[in-house]
Amino acid sequence: MSPSPDVFVVPPSPSPNLRSALNYVELMSSTPWSIEKIMACFSDDLEHYILPKTLGSPPMNRTQYAKFLKAQRPIFSRFKVRERL
Repeated sequence: MSPSPDVFVVPPSPSPNLRSALNYVELMSSTPWSIEKIMACFSDDLEHYILPKTLGSPPMNRTQYAKFLKAQRPIFSRFKVRERL
């Protein structure tokens, strides 16, 4: 039986981009967050945008985004990413 079309299955040999994305999701769902490990997922020229643009938030560079994440940590302390079975 093949998986449902709305279920993502990680391929046996995921691409580097997919591995990075999976690592990011895992780190974001870990408790407590390791800002250093999360930030290691990004390049030095990171530009983070909060959407929609109508919120008026300017883009953040790597340093600004790290500060932003630290400030958000208490809000997401109980946030978990999990598989849907």
